[in-house]
Amino acid sequence: TSGVLGKALSFDGVDDYVRVIFPSNECGSKGTRCNEGTPGPTGRPYPPTKSTFVMWFKTGSTANNGLQVITGTSFGGGCDRVIAINNGVGYFNIWREVNFNGGSGLNDNQWHFLVFNFEDNRFASYIDGNLYAQTIQGTSNGASGPYSSGFNWADTYNIGTGSGCRFSAYYFNGLIDEVRIYNRALTEEEIKQLY
Repeated sequence: TSGVLGKALSFDGVDDYVRVIFPSNECGSKGTRCNEGTPGPTGRPYPPTKSTFVMWFKTGSTANNGLQVITGTSFGGGCDRVIAINNGVGYFNIWREVNFNGGSGLNDNQWHFLVFNFEDNRFASYIDGNLYAQTIQGTSNGASGPYSSGFNWADTYNIGTGSGCRFSAYYFNGLIDEVRIYNRALTEEEIKQLY
């Protein structure tokens, strides 16, 4: 259907989602963790604590809608980096059970630009180019460091569903467009430029 920059995917809130299968990670196999800075099979250090997830979304739903999940098979499944829009409020999760949420009004049937930024021990979400919610964690509680990312061990990325995960998130009901994943943390200036 019509999107922000061309075509968008429409999700029915019942069973629609897109599954992205990761290739083998830098540690050599799916579901295997590696420490930050440890060279993988390609010889490149893997930077798991710095990345950015970007997308446009549009919804009018008052339900608990999941937007994206990372799962890792070596831990019997799991839900990491959950984004959910619960009755217009954005909720976010990172690995190690760090949860945070922001304002409201995200289910107004308007296009919104979402950025979920991971940079060392700072995890921040931006809506329409502006900071929406953030959490800053110290390394002592395990919320940052080499295992906070998910990208260094996960093998699946589900876009459009948070079913069975946190925040009572279910299947997304609405439109999603222009999904991007960066292997670095975008700056606030870059986020505003993208928006």
